[in-house]
Amino acid sequence: MRNEYFMKSLFPTKGDFDRNKFWSDIKGTGVITVAKLGVLGGFKKTQDNFSDGEMSFRLQSDYMHEAVYNSIQQLSMLYMPDEHLEFAPNQSGNERLFFKYKDYIFIIKLEGSSQNDTKSCNIINNQDADYHIITIAYSLGEMRNEVKSVSLQYIIGKYSLYSYYIPLDEEVYIPIDNDNEIAEVKKPKLKIVAKNSETV
Repeated sequence: MRNEYFMKSLFPTKGDFDRNKFWSDIKGTGVITVAKLGVLGGFKKTQDNFSDGEMSFRLQSDYMHEAVYNSIQQLSMLYMPDEHLEFAPNQSGNERLFFKYKDYIFIIKLEGSSQNDTKSCNIINNQDADYHIITIAYSLGEMRNEVKSVSLQYIIGKYSLYSYYIPLDEEVYIPIDNDNEIAEVKKPKLKIVAKNSETV
């Protein structure tokens, strides 16, 4: 599954990116909820495992990237049980993490992080693959103690041609399997941060 998605297509058939079609393809499917909760869950797991502050930001970033990916994979089974998603294996730990859903490839990226200059990175950056590549982008606070944003972006080169920022403060329905229990609505905890000496 891995290499064929990041090879330059000899006969491109995907056409131009259509933001309305993309929205229609993901609306109501669970993709937005899974992306948001996947990033928040991966962040929490990273915070729990690196709470002593002894490890470098680089190691924490690598860990979080994989934790977000694993969290998205687990949550997709809960929120999208009837949908067909293909997740790339990550056995050696140095492969690109992505999943395919419908006519899109989803990758994960910390906003502002650099990428290696490889053939597959160039194909991703130029949208030269057979499928449109959607970036699940997230940003962290200056001290890396909170998730500031989660978005779905369609990027070509250094420009984002489409961005949908997912509200982080909306309540999320958590489905449960046991009919004898009552499903509860959970609200993510938000941290209030100060900007320029003013509380936001």
